[in-house]
Amino acid sequence: MDITVHTLCYNEEKLLPFFLDYYSRFASKITVWDNCSTDASASIANSFKKTKVEIQRFNTNNEFREDMNVHIKNNCWKGEKSDFVIICDVDEFVHAVDIADFLVRRSEFHVFRPVGYNMVSENFPEYGPRLITEQIKS
Repeated sequence: MDITVHTLCYNEEKLLPFFLDYYSRFASKITVWDNCSTDASASIANSFKKTKVEIQRFNTNNEFREDMNVHIKNNCWKGEKSDFVIICDVDEFVHAVDIADFLVRRSEFHVFRPVGYNMVSENFPEYGPRLITEQIKS
């Protein structure tokens, strides 16, 4: 099964390694839509080797533009040849025990509306062998 992930990114160097590691477990490609980050986000994405990572840059002149975010999210998937496409922000971790199996068993559906929960921790997790979803349980 071929799964592609698209995400919007602006100065996410702390969270991006967790995001890439999490989604690389089942995605064949991750596209990072980078809004001219001024931190190490682009170099983190460029150096990630566990799955194919593509960076698409856009520029809103250092201001939050909801219209641009909506435009990207509504159009980034067009032309994808993947079986499934996940579109989310860097701080969103779409979770199922075995997400690939979950999608296969529900292949008749075209759009999913996930239920969201906030992940809360007193300390920012350390990047390492354990996924962020294994480290933060609240």
